[in-house]
Amino acid sequence: MKAIEDHEPFGRLSKIEMKMKREFLTPIAVIAVVVCLTAGCKKNEAGALPPAGNRSRMSEYEQRFRSANHIMDINKRNEAMDAIARDAAKAGDTMITTRGLLMIIDRDMRNKSAAECALAVAKAGNRSSANSIANLISDMSLRDTTLAKLAGK
Repeated sequence: MKAIEDHEPFGRLSKIEMKMKREFLTPIAVIAVVVCLTAGCKKNEAGALPPAGNRSRMSEYEQRFRSANHIMDINKRNEAMDAIARDAAKAGDTMITTRGLLMIIDRDMRNKSAAECALAVAKAGNRSSANSIANLISDMSLRDTTLAKLAGK
């Protein structure tokens, strides 16, 4: 291995390649950063930012989830996550629904909440996510009942 590294043309080629990669990748990296930074600041057709209500509407459940995640009392955190998961399911926010359910420590509470959330998500129009949420239920009987309800709708 040492003989290959000491071979001058091979070593010189490696340095040239590295310089070419740096010169090629640097502008691409700068462009990627600029695009990523400006993508979050999209304006509407009139050139103004969307109203604050529209920007924070989706993040309402995320904010509630983050707040509840800091609750130290397990029972209170379970109750808060249960409420957040149910509300997010009714709104069709499957990501927060799933995250909220997974944070519930009490198995029975999580199973009941997951069953109701799966039905709410299906009612909101997202059947594939409803099936995924139903599969979080650890009680086989309740899971089968929930999946049967989802199949019947």
